[in-house]
Amino acid sequence: MSAAGTTVQGVQPQTSGEAGRLAGRYLLDLATPLPHLDTAGGKAFRVRDERDGSLNLYAIVHHPGVPHRRDVLLSLMKSPVSNILNPILQEIIRPQAGGPEQLVTLIEAPAGPSLAEAAARTPVNGHRVRRILVPALVKALTALHARKLTHRALRPENIFFTSDACDEIVLGDCFTSPPGADQPAHFEILERTTAEPFGRGPADEDSDIFAAGASILAAYLGRLPGAERDPEKLHHARVAQGSFWALSAGVEIPGIIGTLLRGMLNDDPDERWTLKEVGAWVDSALPSRRSVTTLWTFARPVTFRRTSYSDRRILAHDFARYPLEAAPFLRGLEFAKWIQQLVTSELFNERLEKLIDVRPEVDLSSSRQGDYALVARVVSHLDPRGPVRFRMLSVCFDGVGPALAEAFREGDEKRLEAFTKLFESGVLPAILDIVAERNPAISRVADELTTAVAMVRAGTMGTGLRRVLYDLNPTLPCLSPQLAGRWIPTPEALLDHIEDHAGREGGQQNLLDPHMLAFFSSRVAQAQRYVDRIGQRKADATRTMSAIVELFAFLQGVLRAGRLPNLCRYLTKGMRPIAAGIRSRTRREATLRRLDQLARSGDIRRLAESVDLSRILQRDAREFANARLQIADLERRRRALRRPVQPDDPPARVAG
Repeated sequence: MSAAGTTVQGVQPQTSGEAGRLAGRYLLDLATPLPHLDTAGGKAFRVRDERDGSLNLYAIVHHPGVPHRRDVLLSLMKSPVSNILNPILQEIIRPQAGGPEQLVTLIEAPAGPSLAEAAARTPVNGHRVRRILVPALVKALTALHARKLTHRALRPENIFFTSDACDEIVLGDCFTSPPGADQPAHFEILERTTAEPFGRGPADEDSDIFAAGASILAAYLGRLPGAERDPEKLHHARVAQGSFWALSAGVEIPGIIGTLLRGMLNDDPDERWTLKEVGAWVDSALPSRRSVTTLWTFARPVTFRRTSYSDRRILAHDFARYPLEAAPFLRGLEFAKWIQQLVTSELFNERLEKLIDVRPEVDLSSSRQGDYALVARVVSHLDPRGPVRFRMLSVCFDGVGPALAEAFREGDEKRLEAFTKLFESGVLPAILDIVAERNPAISRVADELTTAVAMVRAGTMGTGLRRVLYDLNPTLPCLSPQLAGRWIPTPEALLDHIEDHAGREGGQQNLLDPHMLAFFSSRVAQAQRYVDRIGQRKADATRTMSAIVELFAFLQGVLRAGRLPNLCRYLTKGMRPIAAGIRSRTRREATLRRLDQLARSGDIRRLAESVDLSRILQRDAREFANARLQIADLERRRRALRRPVQPDDPPARVAG
């Protein structure tokens, strides 16, 4: 076996045996880092092709624990898109001899400066916007969107010219880090701008159009004046004035360029231009449409923390920032009446009232869980298109997986506790119901989030937050602490590692840990029922051992692993002390002989079928108990026969 394998997630990266070399020809130059090409997913380094020195390439050495966008990577590897820097291959290698294994992605390198560099020297004029920037952006994004993929990393620093002549552009890496993780918040649409970077999600094509518009604006002005403001003030300005005016800081952009940017940076999804309309703009065609604008303003201002609010989204944002002040404020209201008087454009019905559940009773618990949950529900009603905001979390519905992975990677116990509460306390299911009809992102992820809630609530072995981590991040390798220095992307590779580890002298006694069990449960269909048995039997050493053997037997079969001699010997070694407790000498010796025979076979399936210790011990105990009863009966009879006969004994009197 090798770390390569095939799973439902697609073809997995190969493992190379050569340190610092990919596919036997691409040499990773760790002495030449390329920090301007770094991503949230990894560090960039120069690569030299030893067969063709004319190729311009670089590689991303991935950070452990950060998910990447394998669906985008595989699509671009299979069918490259022009005007995008496409991936060439992906391998697991040791970048340095003796160092840890890491995932490395080889990518086409830009040959010219970035749009940010070029615009800082000379802002891009309207003619070049129309003839160079917009056509290339439309071409690349149209190809991606036709595949139901988004770029989610558009910004001037990640758009490059193909040469120093600056007459053609290509879009940079969009697959080595979670979607939106590398973006400054002002390149995100309003609905996602307040989400934490790893929690922004893949979104839809609107996010790419907005980011492209912000990039064009920055190139045209040479910078984004509005981005120099405090992030909170910029967010408030975008809500109050619109993103176009807030990002341009009031700089007038007349003519057709201004028309283009107002269309691309429109904060109303129904009014924002589509790619087709952006493409038509190049030929002087302008869209004409009418749409119903969502009303975000209150019927009258609301005062909270001595500040007056007229926009629902800003009030929701500040409720989430100050939840322990917002909760008593909300509990002091007749909420149903209050909200209906303020939001006259929507009907606040009985169903919503029950879901939001604003009660006047004060939360006296030390954790204030009730207050945090209340504020999260109210915030989701006020701003249904925004992220989930609970305690310190702010994540979009389709960005929960990467945000959870980041909390695990950082070992942030407070954030992990917040995720656990979000799933198990009923907060997330309530929020899903509250926003179901008003947030288009929900339909794509509602089922998997509902499943995640069930997994955390299950409380059995192989479930919980670790299981959700792997379910929502299919590109994550197994993050078990026992795998330090290894990059294990598939269940096949994990079983291979366990086989190797079982053969080492002085290997750890415990071959499985919670991360491994969660990884197998997530990545192998039907594995969960075998993992459940281990948890159900942990109080009984014999039954636990049998359950572990059953799990490995199942994995050996379903993963088509072939012989596993080290693991088979390890398991039989663990079974021998249990078998030695069999009271029947004949059965004990037969079982030990059978274990010795099977230990050499490497066939765990035969071991599980032939030596069921639980059944053998149950039969042994039953027969031993019967034997003790028989011996006791015989002993009673023997004592009766040996007792002297007395004259007044009934039998003696009968005999005369």
